[in-house]
Amino acid sequence: MQRGLGHCVVVSLPSWLDAGLDDLELNLTAVQRDRLARLLELWARYRGVLNLVGAAVEDQVLEGLLTCRALRDAGAEDVDWTDVGSGGGFPGLLLAAVLRGRGQLVEPRARRAAFLWTALAGIGRADCRVFRARLGEGGWSGASGESVPVRTAAVTARAVFDPARWVRLAAQCVGSGGYVVVHLPAGASAVSECETIAARTYSRWRVDVLRCEVE
Repeated sequence: MQRGLGHCVVVSLPSWLDAGLDDLELNLTAVQRDRLARLLELWARYRGVLNLVGAAVEDQVLEGLLTCRALRDAGAEDVDWTDVGSGGGFPGLLLAAVLRGRGQLVEPRARRAAFLWTALAGIGRADCRVFRARLGEGGWSGASGESVPVRTAAVTARAVFDPARWVRLAAQCVGSGGYVVVHLPAGASAVSECETIAARTYSRWRVDVLRCEVE
């Protein structure tokens, strides 16, 4: 929903989302707020058809925005990024809505990958790409006839691997000196000897941004 204010358009977001943005000190432009509003509409429209989102969509959105805040703290708001196992778009679509860098959303399931393409077009991020691929110890394996992601400056994966394994696998996705985002419960201990350059806690979640040297 939007309301006019002089020559500006103020995008009205749900109160829980505005409160979360305030708590995270995540100041957004009108364009970024509009993208969030569009994503909420898309998740509401498709959640029953594609089983995209669990009951607690608010929690998943806020955790995704915590990831955006941590990457902004790390000075990585403009870098290209990869989200492994994007599923219904958490946190990948939120990164696309808020960050300025180009993104790769990796999701092996065809219907969810199609939704991600639809959502990216809907928020005006045609510069981001969706890949149908899986990440394992041997690297990427793409769906038949599909290309695989390239290395980017930042990588994240939420609820796909245990954190320690994710840090190891992330070395196959990120360039040397790049940013590895790790999703943890609040109060969890560090999972890697890599340098932690940013860490943010909100509610029951913590997001660490590590800098790891890759051979």
